[in-house]
Amino acid sequence: MPVISPYFFSNHWFSALEFFELPNNNSDIQNQYLVKILDAWNADDRYYHNLEHLADMLIKIDENIDNAQQKAIYVLAAFFHDYIYIPENKDNEEVSANMAESVLKLLHLPEADIDAIKKIILATRHSSDSSGFSALESAFIDIDLSILAAEPDKYQEYIQKIRKEYIHIPDHLFKMGRKAFLESMLLRDTFFISAIFADTDMETKARNNISTELKNIMI
Repeated sequence: MPVISPYFFSNHWFSALEFFELPNNNSDIQNQYLVKILDAWNADDRYYHNLEHLADMLIKIDENIDNAQQKAIYVLAAFFHDYIYIPENKDNEEVSANMAESVLKLLHLPEADIDAIKKIILATRHSSDSSGFSALESAFIDIDLSILAAEPDKYQEYIQKIRKEYIHIPDHLFKMGRKAFLESMLLRDTFFISAIFADTDMETKARNNISTELKNIMI
């Protein structure tokens, strides 16, 4: 991915907030939280869940979402969904969702939209059971998981970056956990649960990538 200008992130952030016609007197607060969010995404110990991943999600939102309200909700959800990312913690999504709720209430977003954003973030826990998600949540999940259908060289880079984020885990334990995750993914009828990628070959690419990675894991 080419180098992304900081204006790319600020344009998405402020455009999404602008959709909700917020009070004019909170622009300083909007900017303060944008800086705080980008600093979190740019932490030195992030190798995959970093600004490149955020930019990739924003690009895919631009490419695939036409409805203005849905796009604004998705952009804000993208900024917050991995705001907290500590690999050894099990509650990253909950903490990130709560942070989103606190900030967006401070910025006076409508309660219904805050609730939708919070539910989307919680849905990115990516449990093996993908049933029960709304259409709004499902399409965002698919965008978040689209790396699974990357070209093989990019998918290999993704694997390496994930391993770096879990460097604190001994190799054999990481492989066991990764193997269990991949096997649970292969049990799914489909990797992508919304209609957003229905007319593409992403399902086949994802299955090929995951199957290849699983074959290469030697425990």
